[in-house]
Amino acid sequence: MDGDRRFMAALRYIHRNPVEAGLCREVREYKHSSYNEYVEGASALLDLGFVQSVMDMDAFVEFNNQKNSDVFIENDETKARRNDDDAKKIIQAVSGCGNAAEFQALESNLRDCHIKELKAASLSIRQISRLTGVSFAIVRKL
Repeated sequence: MDGDRRFMAALRYIHRNPVEAGLCREVREYKHSSYNEYVEGASALLDLGFVQSVMDMDAFVEFNNQKNSDVFIENDETKARRNDDDAKKIIQAVSGCGNAAEFQALESNLRDCHIKELKAASLSIRQISRLTGVSFAIVRKL
């Protein structure tokens, strides 16, 4: 049941994004959303069955129009990003490297361990890549 609630919260988050971004005042006004297809109960692209099995359309409309405090990865403030100056200090503390060239010269197994530690320290993939000179693809896969 928790998965159902999580899915519905994610769907509401997606439907409310245009309202929260100031693109429209009401969820139903945003023409690029799947919201109206759910409400109308007909779609050539969506499988509406699951949502219809979880709640009726009146409840769906009310649910999607509620302001909420759902937290998803994109806006989780508990995992604050570091600025580059702080990130450089963390990279030096973790790896002992003073610059990107030193980091790139590390043996790959050690480098990979350090990258995992940097990700755990809330440095973003892009930030790690930019400040260490290691490709984005490598940082992302670790």
